[in-house]
Amino acid sequence: NNTKVSGSEIEVRVNHARLAQYGIEVGEVLAVLQAARLGVEATRIVRQKEDIAVLVKMDTDGLSDLDSITKLPLMTAGGETVLLERLADVKIGHTAAAITRLNGQREITLIAEVEGAIPAVVSRLREKFKVVQPPEGYSIDFTGQYEVLLKVALDMLVAVAAAMILVYFIMAMQFGSWFQPLIILITIPLSLAGALVALFVTHHGLDVSVGMGAVTLVGMAVNNAIVLIDYANRRTAAGSAIREAVLEAASVRLRPILLTTFTTISALLPVAIGTTVGSRIFQPFAVTVIGGLASGVLATLIIVPTLMTSLPGSGRRAQ
Repeated sequence: NNTKVSGSEIEVRVNHARLAQYGIEVGEVLAVLQAARLGVEATRIVRQKEDIAVLVKMDTDGLSDLDSITKLPLMTAGGETVLLERLADVKIGHTAAAITRLNGQREITLIAEVEGAIPAVVSRLREKFKVVQPPEGYSIDFTGQYEVLLKVALDMLVAVAAAMILVYFIMAMQFGSWFQPLIILITIPLSLAGALVALFVTHHGLDVSVGMGAVTLVGMAVNNAIVLIDYANRRTAAGSAIREAVLEAASVRLRPILLTTFTTISALLPVAIGTTVGSRIFQPFAVTVIGGLASGVLATLIIVPTLMTSLPGSGRRAQ
């Protein structure tokens, strides 16, 4: 049943003892109600090859209120007339406006406002419902936005993985090395970790906007590392030792890396804070990118140079 919107219905509960007293069948009560409300098909005629039903309806002005329904007359077995109010209780009740089905099965939809991440709420509800034993033929399931969120999360995970693979092969062709792109790709999980921390601090749940921010980070997180390693490669090609080349690259590229990171974060801050029109929609996206860039720049300036100088073969361009 659809519990989102309730509807009104007229309930007629017959008194079987009274019906037996007057010699009236339940079907007769139903026939009178049908004749008064909808009409009874008396015959069918054919007009211009069209089969038309002829309805006979009582003159009750549409039964606009309960009083007009309770005053409906019924004929007793003795030929007398008795009003419906003496044979049944008539009242207005509330019920579901429509019967809905999901995957061919009738469903009851419960609506509730969710605070926090939907997966966390569903996890807590699953624990609560473990002690609930529904009647035979009934089951409890979580669908709606939760089901859509799981599908979107899976799609985003595939998109991030595909983006990382594509970025890796592009960098491998550009650097002529299969090892250096791996060092650069390390900045991606570190950036995603920073994004998750930022979402946790700002109390944002996972949604489509966060997924878009994660995919964006895959491209943005590697930019600074690419610039740094490219500069170090040019210095080693000129004859510098790998350690000196990496230190010089980190020193020379420090200011551009910080400037590009801070300008991007500054541009996203109004959206993250929520001072612009429609910013609530894009807040998770902005928070994700800001948190990812903040941790990504630390990974670029600390983790990447460390790996370049400590791992064997990281400074050689494999042909």
